Amino acid sequence: HSTAVVHPARHPIGYYPWSDINFTAFAAMSDARNTCGPTINPACLLPCANVMSDDVAKSCSSKDAIVTDAHDGAQQLISTDHANAQTSNVAVPAPPTVYSWISYSVNTVDSAAISTHTDRRSTRSTKKKAKKAAKPEGGLKRIVRIYDNWKTAIAYLRILLRVAVCVGEIDNPFMLNVDRRDIAIQAVWPRALLRANLSVSDLEVVKSANSSANMSHANVLALVNPSLTEFLYDIKRLALYSIGHPHAGFGLDDVAAGVLLTDMVHNLLLMFIRPKSNMLPISENGFAWFLFQQIAKEIMWHIVFRPSETHGIRLVLADLEPETFRNSNTPPFSTLSLLGASCYSALLQKYSILMKVPVELLTHYPTTAQVFVELRETIAELINQHDDEGHPEFMANLLRLCDIM
Repeated sequence: HSTAVVHPARHPIGYYPWSDINFTAFAAMSDARNTCGPTINPACLLPCANVMSDDVAKSCSSKDAIVTDAHDGAQQLISTDHANAQTSNVAVPAPPTVYSWISYSVNTVDSAAISTHTDRRSTRSTKKKAKKAAKPEGGLKRIVRIYDNWKTAIAYLRILLRVAVCVGEIDNPFMLNVDRRDIAIQAVWPRALLRANLSVSDLEVVKSANSSANMSHANVLALVNPSLTEFLYDIKRLALYSIGHPHAGFGLDDVAAGVLLTDMVHNLLLMFIRPKSNMLPISENGFAWFLFQQIAKEIMWHIVFRPSETHGIRLVLADLEPETFRNSNTPPFSTLSLLGASCYSALLQKYSILMKVPVELLTHYPTTAQVFVELRETIAELINQHDDEGHPEFMANLLRLCDIM
């Protein structure tokens, strides 16, 4: 296995050896003990269909799988109708310069990266409202606080759902709706119990918070349904913070908002879409370029190698599947495409802010779901380019993504 010295990732809070910068926003993501954390408004995630318990019904308000980004208050409907969009063939300039890590300052966490078309004051108000709506004591938070076996089983369920995304068992995480998330939960649930060393009979009888009635297992698991969406938005939030960082490799940190910054973000978006993303040779490929940047390593560490505490239980995704993540020559294709698609989504959000145009109206850019599929196809093609002179260096870089400390 690789013995190369790996540059340490910088996220999340507590991993910066030199700084006391307050990244408290990172503490309130999908690993928060309250499943309905501030990154997601639970009222927009679970529909009421097929839900029997009052506790589950509290988390419901719509028929569709609508995701709310707490950064900007904008809502995006996840559906297959968004899968088709036109791509731009604008030429891509030379990759941006990597700026010095030491030049980092708090101001690089640009407020524009986490706000939208509304002003900052209204954005803060939206966040406060989302936080207030995310404390259903009768929901999952109450269950994991009271019932220890359920807490353990659900902690493993949530992290194994992430594994399912990363290994491609869940085909396209950006196309999930409520029903598909429910199918994924049902598929992973037996493995979660096995990992937790529990059987169904070991699970406590859960009383509804609103009545003396017992909650069925299906109703309890329905409360876990939003966790996959939280997972994706957790990654997007990380990318939003990181794209303007001087160590990310994008060169956006020293550029003031204006035409130049907008053009740079546009050119970065092109790196993730065709024809740039599947261009050969490897040295000209936009996705391959991205995988060499520090931000790719940041996101990889955050998803796979970061110790995360879920409902008070500390787990590392890579440790659950070491042969897949730690002892492999390459990360899974779906993991690599997840890195790229998540960064693309963050850049598209940044571009939307700069252009003052809602993301859904930027129809000349493909959707994140489409980019995810295309990048997964691209990574397979790149790995098979054995005669390309850039292939050895590219494969060595993929190996380094399996060994992040």
